[in-house]
Amino acid sequence: MIRHINAALAFAAVLFAPIAASAGAPSSGFAALRERVLHPPPGYVVVVAHRACFAAAPENSPEAIETCARLGVEVVENDVRSTKDGELVVMHDDTVNRTTNGWGYLNDLTMADLAKLRLRDGEGGPAAAVTNIPVTTLRAYYRAAKGKVMINLELKPSLAANFEILLQKSLRIAAEEGVLGQILLKVPDQMSHGKLASKHILSTIAPPQWSGGLSDQVSMSDPEAGWGKLLGLGASVIMTDHPEYLLRYLEKTGRRGATSP
Repeated sequence: MIRHINAALAFAAVLFAPIAASAGAPSSGFAALRERVLHPPPGYVVVVAHRACFAAAPENSPEAIETCARLGVEVVENDVRSTKDGELVVMHDDTVNRTTNGWGYLNDLTMADLAKLRLRDGEGGPAAAVTNIPVTTLRAYYRAAKGKVMINLELKPSLAANFEILLQKSLRIAAEEGVLGQILLKVPDQMSHGKLASKHILSTIAPPQWSGGLSDQVSMSDPEAGWGKLLGLGASVIMTDHPEYLLRYLEKTGRRGATSP
């Protein structure tokens, strides 16, 4: 497994250099945003929107990306999966049940099957309204994000495509759409999964829970008890399901500064 991941990352490194150089200079505004993400200024906190900004649009949709850009979110996180016939789409779950008006496992459905479906509003679920927005392809996602936000790819392997295939296809499409310089990859840690010297990294600074116990659920009722503690531990990047509230908290506490969009 590690050999396959290393090979895929080597492919990424080879592909990234020449394409990024020929993709054209980004706008000065986006270049500044990209620099803030890669090298956050002292005291500045970068906001990553988990599944994009779905309070006002279907999760992982181009419309949710547009909302993030308007809010000033720097990074949108997504979930890349393959259809049965090898097309890449952006969907958090391995089924279409929650987020669309259809049902079934994604790797059992073709792109033609998905074309008949429409996304449910917000986080989805049976009570969520069905919109006119189709299932988001990775190419459509890239086009919506181009020159606006950085893109945090989470590749989700399945029987339809393993990690290496997802990585190669995702980067090839990114090159074709001119967004390679916007890509941030989540690389699976199959061997240690966050462990250091037989202990999870977070266990040295926080309780051994999801997000170290400093989650959105905690932060929404008491920001200082969640996000505030993460910042006190030195966090310069926070991913959240509630970017609007996190941005408000960071601005209130002076952690966005003059460099904020």
